[in-house]
Amino acid sequence: MASSGQGTIEYLVILGVIILIGLVVIGISTNFLEQTEQINSTNSKINSSIGLAGISITENILDSSGNGALTIKNTSGNQITLTKIMIDGVDNNYSRIILVGDKATLLLNNLSCTCSAGETSKTCTYTFYFIQNGVATTKTKTLTANCSGNFSGGGGITPPIVTTPTCTSFSYSSWDDCNIDGYQTRTVQSSLPSGCTGGTPDTTQACTSTIAYFTSCYNAGADPIPLCNCDDIDLVQNNLSANYVLQQDINYSVSQCTEYAATNGYTPIGEGNGTPVPYTGTFDGNDHKIYSLSIDIPDTYYVGMFGYTSGATIQDLNLIDITVLATNTDYVGTLAAEIISSSTVSNCHVSGTVSGSNVVGGIIGKVNSSTVANSTSSTSVTATANSVGGIAGDVSSGNITDSSNSGAVTGINYVGGIVGMGSWSTVTNCNNSATITGTSYVEGIVGYNNSTTITNCTNTGDII
Repeated sequence: MASSGQGTIEYLVILGVIILIGLVVIGISTNFLEQTEQINSTNSKINSSIGLAGISITENILDSSGNGALTIKNTSGNQITLTKIMIDGVDNNYSRIILVGDKATLLLNNLSCTCSAGETSKTCTYTFYFIQNGVATTKTKTLTANCSGNFSGGGGITPPIVTTPTCTSFSYSSWDDCNIDGYQTRTVQSSLPSGCTGGTPDTTQACTSTIAYFTSCYNAGADPIPLCNCDDIDLVQNNLSANYVLQQDINYSVSQCTEYAATNGYTPIGEGNGTPVPYTGTFDGNDHKIYSLSIDIPDTYYVGMFGYTSGATIQDLNLIDITVLATNTDYVGTLAAEIISSSTVSNCHVSGTVSGSNVVGGIIGKVNSSTVANSTSSTSVTATANSVGGIAGDVSSGNITDSSNSGAVTGINYVGGIVGMGSWSTVTNCNNSATITGTSYVEGIVGYNNSTTITNCTNTGDII
């Protein structure tokens, strides 16, 4: 049986072996870290000497004619896409993918930094544009190139020809339908190739009004009576109490409709002069558009697509690029001159120009005990006198709701972005964003307010 002294000696021997092994391990680990740090330090020095982390310049030549070439190597550890090299302000565009460890030899053209006679080297400022891991990066470095004397094969390099991308036109989708402001839009399907500069996509144009003249579909025995062209609309005068519905867009600029474009060529639907003969039915635009209707009737009253309505409904109708010229005329609007007796205009949208004397509106001249709802105007409105509004010139015991104006309004007195003069009426949820110009009682919503309630309306347009 071993003594306690012997056991102590054995314990100390074992402990010493363990400590020795630990010191060896620590020494090895320390040496490994030192070596790793030295390697990292070496790489850092290499990158620092290059000036461009991840790019090594292995060959670089210039000649006296403005050409050159260089070979670069990808030392970054990640794929690089080179997009451009700028040398002293001159761009050379590329789309060159350089894999990890690979080299790429690139031709340089039209340089301002060139070798002069007798020079063996030339120092220029190089800026490299590349994409790495999806991030666009720019690196600038002053480098010295060899003056080859003979560019072709100079410096041991036979550079490939790198061509500038062909700058072709943008490609587009087809034009969309005309919007209420009288414009068509389209989307860009493909942009200019990389390296092409300049040029702006053409995505908006004024409506071309290429809608054809369609065959008549008027049927006097139907309810509602269908309408398909300008001649059908002219027949509405034959029955001012009937209901009508548009079957398609109608274009007044086609040759078959020119008879309605001359002075006094178009007759407003419903007459308010003398003994009134108003339109009293329902006219359903069916969300279709009427293009380029031109009305030129001076020295009279009640001028618009509809002259005078009583208890009528006009709905879902778009008037695009309408022109209403009514010199020395009172009660003028694009859609209607005056609506009375619980007439309703809803979901109607108008663009174009309208001018008159008194009581002139972007949609309706005068609203009398009637309603305009969910409608918009981008019409330019001009009056030589009073009661001028972006939606209606005058509203008496009526309602304007959920409607907006973006067309400039100009008059003398009682000029408003929504209503020129409002009496015992309501104006609710309306917005004006256009410039309003006048002499007195000029406001963004209602020019002259006579017991009219204005609720939740905003004006962002200038008042002049």
